[in-house]
Amino acid sequence: MKTIEFFVNRLKHIQTQAEFNRFINVIGNTDSFLWAGMVNYRIETPSQSMVTMQGQVPEAFSYWLKNSIELRRISRANVVPQCIPKQDLEGVSNDPNFAGLLLVPYSSIGTEHGFLIFALDEQLFGGNSERLEKLGWFWSIIVPYVYEAHCRVYANEVASITKREMECISWASEGKTSWEISKILNISERTVNFHLANCIQKTGSVNRQQAIAKCLLQGHLMSA
Repeated sequence: MKTIEFFVNRLKHIQTQAEFNRFINVIGNTDSFLWAGMVNYRIETPSQSMVTMQGQVPEAFSYWLKNSIELRRISRANVVPQCIPKQDLEGVSNDPNFAGLLLVPYSSIGTEHGFLIFALDEQLFGGNSERLEKLGWFWSIIVPYVYEAHCRVYANEVASITKREMECISWASEGKTSWEISKILNISERTVNFHLANCIQKTGSVNRQQAIAKCLLQGHLMSA
């Protein structure tokens, strides 16, 4: 196992999404875990959250993570690592080497909360509660630096949005269609869609509504 200092120093140098993803994947490729990931919940409305995932989260787990109300409660209400044994995940994984999940929660003072998630190897952690507890506290020291890197990467990506892209997303936030924006800015509708697509990509969103929500929550549209 690498030292805490090693991971913290590496996280402090992460500047891009690719570097962040690589860090999470490296953790998942160690001998300690079957895979690792990061799950982030961003509250958009009182009844809706946007879920993003990094790392090697399998598709079956991805669906469960996005839809589990209990997991959201855990990530908001707990500051200590949580273990979910495989018997509580029946139907999610049929891997005989899978022992369960280790969740290491974090939360911000704003609208985000989530956790690092580790798939435990049966041969290493099956029934070994002492080792699991030590591992949980090890990563609970590191998880604030992981979230800090996550925020830095996001801020860098938003900062790379051009003035014209920000103008397009700003008008879109006011309910304007691509055609209406093209007339306002005196550019083609195709160009508007190109700029909006860039905003979606740079903010790690799946559509323009999500990109608008991210920019609004970060205050980037206030001065657009």
